[in-house]
Amino acid sequence: MEVESNLSNGTAYDANQQWIAPTPPAIVAQQTRNATTPVDARALPTQAWLVKIPKFVKEKWDLVGSATPGVDLGVLRVYNQPAGSKFVLSPQIIGCFKKKSTSSSQKTPKITLHLPSDASWVGDLPKDYNLSLTNQTTQNTYVMTTNDAQDTPIGFTASVVHEATVYPVPGTDHRRLTKLRNEEESKKRKNIIPLGFETSRRAHRIQSSMGGDIAGSIIRPSQSALNMTTARFSQLDKKERLPRAELTGDYYSFKTLQEKTLQPAVWLKEVLTDVAQLVKKGIYSSLYELKPELKQIGENGNAEFLKKEES
Repeated sequence: MEVESNLSNGTAYDANQQWIAPTPPAIVAQQTRNATTPVDARALPTQAWLVKIPKFVKEKWDLVGSATPGVDLGVLRVYNQPAGSKFVLSPQIIGCFKKKSTSSSQKTPKITLHLPSDASWVGDLPKDYNLSLTNQTTQNTYVMTTNDAQDTPIGFTASVVHEATVYPVPGTDHRRLTKLRNEEESKKRKNIIPLGFETSRRAHRIQSSMGGDIAGSIIRPSQSALNMTTARFSQLDKKERLPRAELTGDYYSFKTLQEKTLQPAVWLKEVLTDVAQLVKKGIYSSLYELKPELKQIGENGNAEFLKKEES
């Protein structure tokens, strides 16, 4: 990016004539001091491991370490290490991590981490962990000390020689902790409550009383509820919702009519356009009912038939 500087007022512009705010002199002076301050390299020979530990262990260690400095956080055990050597980052231990070695005394040792079993701060945490080496020959990686005020590196603390990952040993404590964490996570999620037929009818009554249209509402009955006929309603619902003259099942889906009549779909649709009408709103939406004039004829016919039977 090309930048043109105006020395008279201390401003600068790029090639598109966009104004660039100048860096405050105090920050420039501090950056200059940081760049010229030598970094302490006396601790470079100190060797360290870069280990990834579970989040719940780190949180507990941070809490305990800040409250009680010098507390025993755990024990690291190394198995099958060379005879007579202690667990320090000595050339003997480092040499046994090399994969090229084939002798039994220089195979990669088994390393485990164990939290104190008698410490109250451990609580329900798993106490046994395995340590797996992910990089046995780490290079050009260092631990550095920073200036708290400016967050700039001021010195080396150690050189990283190995990278590893710690994971819990499968067991009762680990399973119990996993189950507890899963339950806590499930409580944070949004629960999806399916609306049954009764709930959808209640929502329809609310929408109707407010003058709303249930077809445009976010609370709508399921498709299976819309296709239910009055034959499947409970007796209580029939008494509450339907007049007595409509208790014989006047609403049918196209699929039900096709199953009862056993007629071709095209012919049945043509007949339905003449004798029935499709309900477009309400709890009987997408169902067919007889046209009012035909329904009246049917009711009169039934009344005459009942009179003949009684006589």
